[in-house]
Amino acid sequence: MDTVKNYIYIKLKTRIMKRSLRLLLVLVVLLAYNGPGLFAAADKFELKTSEATLTIDQKGNLKIIQDQGQIIKINTSINNLWKITMKNNLTGKESVIYPDKGVKLIKTGDVLQLKKDDFSIGTNSLPVSAEFTISVKDDAFCFSGNLKSNSKEWEFKELTYPDISGIKINSKGVKIYWPESLGECYDNPGQFGSKSFEYPGTHGSMAWYSVNSPESGFYIGGHDPQRGSKKFSLSFNDSDNSFNTVISFPVYSNEFKIPDVIIKPYKGSWHSASKFYRAWFDENFKLATNSQWIRDNAG
Repeated sequence: MDTVKNYIYIKLKTRIMKRSLRLLLVLVVLLAYNGPGLFAAADKFELKTSEATLTIDQKGNLKIIQDQGQIIKINTSINNLWKITMKNNLTGKESVIYPDKGVKLIKTGDVLQLKKDDFSIGTNSLPVSAEFTISVKDDAFCFSGNLKSNSKEWEFKELTYPDISGIKINSKGVKIYWPESLGECYDNPGQFGSKSFEYPGTHGSMAWYSVNSPESGFYIGGHDPQRGSKKFSLSFNDSDNSFNTVISFPVYSNEFKIPDVIIKPYKGSWHSASKFYRAWFDENFKLATNSQWIRDNAG
């Protein structure tokens, strides 16, 4: 009788151990699975300013949420954050590269780095590397980075970064302050539609714009002391009342340092955005002044 009991006990124990092992294996597989994201499922990254929080979750969703009132919410994806146009100097052929599984997301201190050094076009590997960074600078979120090609055959023609969609302002009375000529204000996002300006250029008088509700706004600015050429684009989507902003740079070089692009949710009117840009401008440039002889001239 004892032998039968021992046999039954051993069989039950073996079954329980097998089931536990199966559950453990399933758990390991689930934790290891990346899904559509670009990095490990256990990772989550966060940056904070005094007024907003930026997070990137395990699926690659990039969110910026205004901390108080939550009037401004941005929900985009790092899978669409950048686009590189490469040009082959031997054939003249152009190819476009987007983020993929080869992108590594690393946090070093208060800087998020999206790195890629295994570029390929078709079956051809390219000696090209890219590093896109997101950090906090001047109490705002700063998008910058570097591109480098170690091949004379391939050069960078154009870079789009950052490309951010899903920008929503949960408030009535939203207005767009656009730096066309002496400045324009659009009080109907639907009528604004989609517009672009180049800076420096004939249409862009300043390298920033803002979208404002009566209580809060978000600022997009190019803080580039070199004043390199760049194109700002903003579009409004009627279907979900969201904005999409895109910054693109003409490059035509084997190496490119990406100038700072600043995104800042803020409280208050558009004057807050204007003062923010002016403070940066005054740190990097001097306003033109009249010569002394002009000031002393009696007319």
